[in-house]
Amino acid sequence: MKISIITACYNSAQFIRTCIESVLSQGYDNFEHIIIDGGSADGTLDILKHYPHLKVVSEPDQGLYDAWNKGIALSQGDIVAIMNSDDFYGENVFKNVRAEFDHDPAIQLVTGKALQCIKKPDESWVKVCDYVENPASVFEIKNLSIWGPVINARFFRKSVFEDIGPFNLAYKAAADIETMIKVVLKKYKTSYIDQYVYYYVSHPGSLSLSLKTDALFSQYVEKISCVEIFLEDPYLNSLDKGIILNAYLEKCAMDFIYFLSKKQYENAKYFFKKAQRYPLKFINGLIKEIVRVSKYKICQPFMKSNEIICVPNIIRKDS
Repeated sequence: MKISIITACYNSAQFIRTCIESVLSQGYDNFEHIIIDGGSADGTLDILKHYPHLKVVSEPDQGLYDAWNKGIALSQGDIVAIMNSDDFYGENVFKNVRAEFDHDPAIQLVTGKALQCIKKPDESWVKVCDYVENPASVFEIKNLSIWGPVINARFFRKSVFEDIGPFNLAYKAAADIETMIKVVLKKYKTSYIDQYVYYYVSHPGSLSLSLKTDALFSQYVEKISCVEIFLEDPYLNSLDKGIILNAYLEKCAMDFIYFLSKKQYENAKYFFKKAQRYPLKFINGLIKEIVRVSKYKICQPFMKSNEIICVPNIIRKDS
């Protein structure tokens, strides 16, 4: 069973070597690693030349999702996964993922836990947060539309992308959410492995951490707009539509409270207005979010901070 890893990169010289070594360290022979480079000029391409096993395409593109589409179109594997150029995998992930697919040929998607971490000046790695999902609800629309799709911790049969189509280039920040909601609505058989399969590396240049206020607002607007498309779908059954609506309103409540707390009242007003068609459900969403934020603030002083984690051996050596 061949595994195809798709990595989009642009000026990733600082991290790309660790990304590549992480894939090689899996000890899994039947794989391909496809790098879609946007035309780097920082030495990334020189590093890639040291790895003859890579399939590299370097040319201008229309952004991250365009690069992913190119990689998937080029892939020849039975299984496809998407890896960021600044992240790394856990140990024995490929073998464990393959075991799940081998166990049941009907499984279309395997997922595991993900962890966001940061490297400290003393070379230790510290946990920022983790994405540990309840296996019974791992592919619920609420998880994907509110908390994010965590798409890098998922391994897909290539036939899934052939079925649902490419990432939507109309989106700059929400195409992965749209894709994962499509996956949920298709009701593919899925499996969950109880290990950290993917490590997100936090650093000042990362896409999620470098967003300014205006960009963050635009991203949140795009994400709820993505979900709105499904609410307008006349062919969607009422049960699925109800689930999506509840997730949509909880997301509006979350964004409303977030921008309100930042005293960005016009931004907060936008999400408040979006939810006014469903006032009672929105109030319910607000209550849930207020309770969640309150619990977080109460518990925050007792939470572990600067928790040192053990990363895979290859990362310690390469770092």
